[in-house]
Formats: sequence, C-alpha cells, structure tokens
Amino acid sequence: MSFTEDKGIVRFTTPSPRSRVRVIQLDGVEVRRTSRDALALAGITDGCAYTSTELESALEAVEPASANSRAISLLAQRERSAAEVFKRLTGDGYPSSAAREAVDRSVELGLIDDARFAEAYARTKAASRWGRERIANGLDAAGIDRDTALAALDSAVPIDGEIERATSILGPLDLHDRKVRERHVHRLVSRGFRYPDAMEAVIRASTATNRNQSDS
Repeated sequence: MSFTEDKGIVRFTTPSPRSRVRVIQLDGVEVRRTSRDALALAGITDGCAYTSTELESALEAVEPASANSRAISLLAQRERSAAEVFKRLTGDGYPSSAAREAVDRSVELGLIDDARFAEAYARTKAASRWGRERIANGLDAAGIDRDTALAALDSAVPIDGEIERATSILGPLDLHDRKVRERHVHRLVSRGFRYPDAMEAVIRASTATNRNQSDS
C-alpha cells in the first residue's frame, strides 16, 4: 500500500522587515527557513500548494546556485573573509551546506582569500592609526586564523614599531600635567595600543616637547 503525501498551503513570514530570511509554513506549521532569493528562484509563492517533500526538493535544487550568486554580490561590494561571507549567507537564511558550498566555490575562484583580506584590513586600519591589538581583534572577529592574522600584522604593523607609531599620533605634551598624560595614554589604549607602549609614547612625546622648549 503506497502512501500519498497531502499538499499543504505555503505561507511565508519574516523575522523583521529588512530581513532576507523567509520562514516557511505548511498549513500553519513551520517546516524550514530559506532566503527570499532562493524562493524566487524556485518559483515558490505565498499561497501555493506543496507537499513537504516537493517543497524540500524544490529548495534544495536552487539554494546552492542562489547562495553562490549572493556570495558574489557580497564580494563585489568589498573584500570579505570566508567566515564573514559564510555568516552573511546563513544570516540570509541559506542552509549551512549551501553557504559552505558557495564559500568554497568563491575560494576556488580566488574571490575569497583570507590572507589577502587580512593584509588589506591591517594596512587600512594602520593608516587609520589603529594599534596592533585593535587590528588583531578585528581580524579575529572576521574569522581569520591566528597564523594568517599574525603574518598580516607583522607586515603592516611590526611589533617593534608600535611605540614609534603611537608617539607619532601625539601632539605637544606637558610632562608636568598628570591629567593630560593620562588622557593621552587612554587615547592611545582606546586606539588599540598596549598600555606599556602608550605610556612610553607619552613619555617620549613629553620629553621631546620639553627638549624643544629648552632649545628655544
């Protein structure tokens, strides 16, 4: 005796107005989530009738291609790490399998390169006068592995140049004003410089200021 699966009415909901995620219900029961782009590609519309099996098959047939197109669109906007693209795709409603496949494909094509991303990120933030620790935290948040991040940091912001970089950020300082010194130390720390390096930079800037005043 064969079993015939009944069709249900498809309805969509979304977590928020701007979300690309679509929550799919069959006869009022949530069955899965996907991206609005995948639904459009599959031609699944609100109010149509599907069995659970038909719905799953239709989505599985289009989600990899849809996720790949979305990944390319994201990468056209700016350089991104593999972890960032994966997070965006799953956040758009794509299953992890489709998101991973799209990321792997982008890596194969050279559209995603974590080493290239890390190098560009480190140099851009160094130009914005970020300290090494803040840049490292940003790379970690982007999902860059430790060795790749360290290579980018050593290239863009060598650790033995941090005090000199921090000193160059500071203007003339009054060594005798403790509050001014503390304010500049905290300013450097907030930019991502280590506290000892920030302290040394303030001392050097203050010493240079006093030397210039003595010579004038």
